[in-house]
Amino acid sequence: MSTADYNSGRAAIGTGPYKLASFTLGDRAVFTKNPAWWGPAQPWDKVTYRLITNDSARVAALQSGDVDAIDAVPTRDVARLQKDARLSVASRPGLRLIYLYVDANRPQTPHVTDKAGNPLSVNPLRDVRVRQALSMAINREGIRRQIMEGFSLPTGQAQPEGAMGYDPSIKVPAYDAEGAKKLLAEAGYPDGFAITLHGPNDRYVNDDAIAQALAQMWTRIGVKTAVQTSPASVFFTAGGVRDEHSIALTGWSTSTGEPDTHLSLMLSTPDPARGRGARLRPSHYSNPDLDRLVDRALTTIDQEAREKLYFEAIRIGFQQELAVIPIHHQVNIWAMRKGITYRPTLSEQTRAVEFSLAK
Repeated sequence: MSTADYNSGRAAIGTGPYKLASFTLGDRAVFTKNPAWWGPAQPWDKVTYRLITNDSARVAALQSGDVDAIDAVPTRDVARLQKDARLSVASRPGLRLIYLYVDANRPQTPHVTDKAGNPLSVNPLRDVRVRQALSMAINREGIRRQIMEGFSLPTGQAQPEGAMGYDPSIKVPAYDAEGAKKLLAEAGYPDGFAITLHGPNDRYVNDDAIAQALAQMWTRIGVKTAVQTSPASVFFTAGGVRDEHSIALTGWSTSTGEPDTHLSLMLSTPDPARGRGARLRPSHYSNPDLDRLVDRALTTIDQEAREKLYFEAIRIGFQQELAVIPIHHQVNIWAMRKGITYRPTLSEQTRAVEFSLAK
């Protein structure tokens, strides 16, 4: 079988409610009802997924009636769409965690200097007190209110409420700029230092604006912060492939519904032979105790016992040692014409089976 066979549908095999009818790369995929579907009857004879990457064009397509529904609604447009009597909006916090990669273990790191621009002999991000200070300086509620326009869920952990691995005992880190300054002083940086925050500007909801806000928050506690954002293709190559960042705004969403990939890819000690560190190596963090917990969790069949192991590992990596600094979970937003309803799930996926005719 060739790539063309999969694009044409000749090689497509499945038992879902719809089957692939045609696929046009970069434009659309068309599905028709599968007569062999074994589940509940579906209301749609044909479903067309269109790829409209521009936010404004996507919203305009819905308002003009060119499409029946859209996902990834820009936060800036939600209020306007909600006022349109022809449309309705649905939303739900999702699995996508927006967080900060932190170079938590290399002796030197490339984008940290003193305030005069001179390289530091020691990487300050190795000190947990510095990582705690950076986290405490983040006004997560302010980001939710002012930048995300209410469409984010501030967090201090890997998973949102309702997902496996969500620990209700882990609270959202409190904003405390004065406490952050004290921690920096305790760590030996009473006058702070300078750092460059990297991030994408076209991958996550309002990613560039979030990075700019973080820079202002950190500068207020004495960490003079410059921002360098770039298209996702450039950003991920520089950080994930060439390991050029000291601290970076990024995101992760589990494909399993569990925090297994957060722990094995973001926090576990690299072990390429076992698939760890082969795809994503964001922090150089290494903790044998956490590694053992992750190993046990990934080989534990009992769901309740496995989740308890996840809790322990998350408390170490996300709460106690801040090997990564969580900011919020994105709220996924859909809009559709009246007469259609959508049942949002934790996943970012938009599937025809979640749409139905309004009763």
